[in-house]
Amino acid sequence: NERLMDTIRGVIYSKAMPWFRSRHTLTRKEVLRDLKDMQGLGINTVRRYGPGVYDHNILAVANETGMKIQYAFWMPDLDRDIASEQRKEDFMKSVIATVKKRKNDKSIIGWHLSNNAWSRLGQMYVKPSLLHHEDEYLRWLRGLVLRIKAVDPERPVTLDVPLDEQVAATLQTFTSAIPE
Repeated sequence: NERLMDTIRGVIYSKAMPWFRSRHTLTRKEVLRDLKDMQGLGINTVRRYGPGVYDHNILAVANETGMKIQYAFWMPDLDRDIASEQRKEDFMKSVIATVKKRKNDKSIIGWHLSNNAWSRLGQMYVKPSLLHHEDEYLRWLRGLVLRIKAVDPERPVTLDVPLDEQVAATLQTFTSAIPE
């Protein structure tokens, strides 16, 4: 995985997201043009959020062109609503189903989890309640990573971490809680 960090030159490819409000239809021809333009600029990896209606076209063209994909999932927002537990479970099921479906795609170099709610917990709760919610979130996140790694043990799972004054402590916390 360290080798990947030295070789990735990437951008987020968010064209036609959300698809139902977009003026773009990501046909194979349009995706090919976009990926070739990116490669002309030295880009070799795109992050694409899914699952989505254009996954097939994007992944097929990525395989044809040699573009690498960091396949990303947007984690659900946290709130104090009891229904949020069901949203987290539904999200986990969707992620695992997608990883199972896409794990043999050679263009995918890793799975990424975005919209990390860690820093927002401190805005929602005060200590000592905050510590409980942080532990609960870390357990859920570790469970998600373990389930992804059970389906696809070869690829790395990465996570957004906010770059703020707490970044070193946050990285240490995640490294300790989710060593996978």
